[in-house]
Amino acid sequence: MNKSIVMVRYQDRKTPGEFSKREYAYFSKVPLTVGENIMAPVENGKVVARVSQINVEESKIDERIMPKLRTIEELVRPEDAAERKIHSSYAFTENEREKMAENYETHKALKEKYRVFRHDLKMILIDGEDCNFSDYDVVIGRKAGYAHALYRIYKNAPNLSTLELALLCDSGNLCFGYMMEGSDIRVSED
Repeated sequence: MNKSIVMVRYQDRKTPGEFSKREYAYFSKVPLTVGENIMAPVENGKVVARVSQINVEESKIDERIMPKLRTIEELVRPEDAAERKIHSSYAFTENEREKMAENYETHKALKEKYRVFRHDLKMILIDGEDCNFSDYDVVIGRKAGYAHALYRIYKNAPNLSTLELALLCDSGNLCFGYMMEGSDIRVSED
């Protein structure tokens, strides 16, 4: 499939479901429709974004930006939004207790559905030594830091979204949010 150009608006990190007014251009390898949520590659990983325009003409994009356009390769699966309500950065917001409860319920459901290994003391894991990766659906290493922890995903067999993985990393919390740091997930902690 040829790449098409689309415009997207990034989801607000503090208010899931809210999207920026500013638009960003991307190539897309997957067919998209306006209003669809996608995973947009950014400098430090991926963010949720909403498609605001499709089939944008190349002449509408600044020629200096064209060589820098990244490519969208994945959607946010409908079941992520419909079945699993996950809140990030909800501390000190309205209804924070309800958001916390929803996160813990979603975490519980993920743990019941998938075999998850999370090492709390080691970031670099060796298959067969720290655990047998083949025994698990999801394998996560952790490195503690000041007011945060870094998590490395070694295996993601069910192809969970970054948000779901962050929830597993933070044991169902995410009240202070997360961000991508390269290919690692950085979770803010108190």
